[in-house]
Amino acid sequence: MLEWKTGGEGWDETAEGWEVSILEAVAPTPSEKVPRRWRRRMGIAFGFLLVLLVAAALALRWQADRKLAAARADVQAAVDEEMWALKTGNWELYASLLDRRAPAFWYQQQQGRFVQNARRGSFAATVTDLVLLEPDLALVEVRVEPPGRSEYRETRAYRRVGERWRRTAAPPGELWVRPVERETANLRFVYHRDDAERLEPLFPALQALYTQLLQDSGLAPLPGKRPLQIVLSVLPADEGRFDANLRYDVSFLASSSDPLQLQWELGRQLTDRVLRQFYARAGAMSFVLDGIREWEVADWMGVLDPETEARIVRVLREKPFLPLSMVRPDQFDPLTLTALTTTVVEYLAQRQGREAIKSLIYGLDRYDRWETLVGKGMGLPYADVAGGWWEFVVQRYAPFRTSVPEPDAMRAQLKWMLELEQRALNNHDIQLFESLADPLAPRQWLRN
Repeated sequence: MLEWKTGGEGWDETAEGWEVSILEAVAPTPSEKVPRRWRRRMGIAFGFLLVLLVAAALALRWQADRKLAAARADVQAAVDEEMWALKTGNWELYASLLDRRAPAFWYQQQQGRFVQNARRGSFAATVTDLVLLEPDLALVEVRVEPPGRSEYRETRAYRRVGERWRRTAAPPGELWVRPVERETANLRFVYHRDDAERLEPLFPALQALYTQLLQDSGLAPLPGKRPLQIVLSVLPADEGRFDANLRYDVSFLASSSDPLQLQWELGRQLTDRVLRQFYARAGAMSFVLDGIREWEVADWMGVLDPETEARIVRVLREKPFLPLSMVRPDQFDPLTLTALTTTVVEYLAQRQGREAIKSLIYGLDRYDRWETLVGKGMGLPYADVAGGWWEFVVQRYAPFRTSVPEPDAMRAQLKWMLELEQRALNNHDIQLFESLADPLAPRQWLRN
């Protein structure tokens, strides 16, 4: 006998497969949810909306471009009037083109610049870029061609007063039309976008220099990022006043193609900013900080500045021997003094390590002579340091000295030493007299 069985017999109705099969059986397909004609109408509506959005965006862009073009033309007209006023020396006309709502000190600066440049020939100035900070306030880049000088680019601010645009002070922090910012671990660089190719490769090295300066001076990093506003090919907007600690002006190198020269100058300015806080308490020995600055940059670059080196060699040619105590402001011009002090710093750093830099810096506010700075501040025997330093200078820079001092130069040197000895005797200046003696001579001889 045959037994009849349905397909559902033997199925577990609670199994997952059973539930899915039921859902698939009752769920409508997408085509059943939305009829085809409605899907087509929705697609047409979406396409039409997209076209409207693109058209609106293009219209807004066209209006913005038209507004910028109109502002640029009006600002160019104001710039042309300024140049005419400069050429003719017409202060009344020039003053009428300035925003009287600008700060008084900014207005006075413009008056001074007018007096400096008036009647010096035809100035040509062309607006090359413009951005609207507000509907009636524009930041403008201008290419200036002064008579008899190389052209340059600068950033200006103009405010619309009535129907005319007038030159005004830029809002704080607005430096360029197209600024760029980059950061390293401790530094934040702000500069013009046209300078990115020349500046950005130097940022890692500048960060390394800053880290080394903090270690050598015992300083802690500033909170946040230390800002560097680097001025190279385009002068920033004239804010009237600016923080000199932030501004790094290397615009005199705008036409230079030497990256090492640019790196050296930026490193020198950064080192100067870091060490600047120590000058106020350095007293009579503040010139030592100049030597530390030059040595730090030379150590970072791997080479001494050629001008500094030339001054050291010149002293070597003129003076067969120089007491360390004579390395002071009343004996040399400032640049030569810095060059000689750089050699002292270099010698001490090689002898004692980089800790010698910190000892020098923090001894400047307590000691006013090399003898006490080295002997008490650093805990080193002064006579040994003085003699070792000059021997180091002779060995280090002798290869650059093409010849020994001529007899006449040696006579002049000896005469100079004798005059100093006589001055010390006349003034009863025992410190000066001792400084002229050979530091390696026996102490008994010095007492005699």
